[in-house]
Amino acid sequence: MSGWGLFIAMVVVPLQIAWGHQFHVSVDAGENGDGSRRHPWRLESALRPPTTIHPGDTVWVHGGVYRGHFVSRLTGTSGKPVIVRCYPGERAVIDGGNLSGSILTVQSSFTWFWGLEIMSSDTVRVSREAGSYPKDVPRGECVTIDQEFNVAGCKFINLVLHDGKLGFNAWSTATDPEVYGCVIFNNGWLAPDRPHGHNVYAQNETGTKRFAENIIMHAFSHNIQIFGSASAYIDNFDLEGNIVSQAGERNVLIGGGRTAMNTVFKSNFLYEPGGGNVFNLGYSEFGRGAENATVTGNYIIGGGLSFKSVNNSRIENNVIMVSSLSGISPDRYPTNTWYDNKPAGVQVFVRDNYYEPGRANIVVLNWDRRSSVQADVSSVLHRGDRYTLLDGENYCGAEVTGGTYEGGPLVIPMVERQAATPVGMTIPPPHSPIDFGAFVLIRRP
Repeated sequence: MSGWGLFIAMVVVPLQIAWGHQFHVSVDAGENGDGSRRHPWRLESALRPPTTIHPGDTVWVHGGVYRGHFVSRLTGTSGKPVIVRCYPGERAVIDGGNLSGSILTVQSSFTWFWGLEIMSSDTVRVSREAGSYPKDVPRGECVTIDQEFNVAGCKFINLVLHDGKLGFNAWSTATDPEVYGCVIFNNGWLAPDRPHGHNVYAQNETGTKRFAENIIMHAFSHNIQIFGSASAYIDNFDLEGNIVSQAGERNVLIGGGRTAMNTVFKSNFLYEPGGGNVFNLGYSEFGRGAENATVTGNYIIGGGLSFKSVNNSRIENNVIMVSSLSGISPDRYPTNTWYDNKPAGVQVFVRDNYYEPGRANIVVLNWDRRSSVQADVSSVLHRGDRYTLLDGENYCGAEVTGGTYEGGPLVIPMVERQAATPVGMTIPPPHSPIDFGAFVLIRRP
């Protein structure tokens, strides 16, 4: 097989959004604010919501740390969502601290949450209790769509979800949510039996749950777990363009006590250098399999690849380089590209952000182990733009590079780096070697 040459991938043009009325939230707001810039609301007041917020309006969340747990009852419409967004150039953090439960709970429909950072600063990460419900690890889940409410059409855009008990939860009653462009990492805890806690945990019955263009890394247990018992539906998931790497247990699991129906798994980048399970479709150990799946255009690298009872499905045009196979073979699926060893060359993928012009995820497959690579970012930046490039494995840490864009290819240094240390731990998880890189490019105001 021929080596991999330089390749640049780009996606759709940005979405144009029409704004309604604009309101403001601040950490130091008084009790009697009116949502104006001079007299902002408290966050809990804005999410309650005030009667002045209508479909199509925007709530700007200004920089600072908002402590506690919050419940959103804001309601928009499919054509005019309510948008709750971090103010440009600022950093708004929702810190659940040592409170259990969900840090942000969503109970109403057609609201977009955009650019916020949601996390727990509690330092307790090790439980003395086995199982999934310890009483001595009080941290909360970053985002949960409340299963007691029929929530429809919510979007979670360019969020940063980290160091919660779990990252993002959405059960069968949540209809047609989209999780897009988020950076999700270091969610979970340690226990005597095993690591617990996932970056994404979801089930679905009606509509489609879409996860696209996210960077999902370093979960204590599973990076993505789409799983349920025989009474839980795991149908109609669309996962496209995600970068998923280095889970404590499995990287991606899709399967459970029912057959997983109608999975679309397209153009994702899965990387598991430690030898764990990189992708398990159908739940090879105890699951009922998968049917009518579309698995195309993915890069599935490192670790074990497992299929179980995958029927009536299209598995093609994937690049597969793994350490072990179960239920899948090159002979059965010959229209994929199979590697036994690392190929030569470098590939760079630039994936523009649909919702936010001037933002993109960049994936580097650096099999030649070069000290730097070049990325064509002309679809993202214009000459004179200020920018920063962040490491997807240490998103809140120091920038990889930045400055003023002068045109031409962006040079990305490929050196050994340190992943983000989980809150409460002293040692960071292993960072990916220089063979692989996941970055976020952001144009600065």
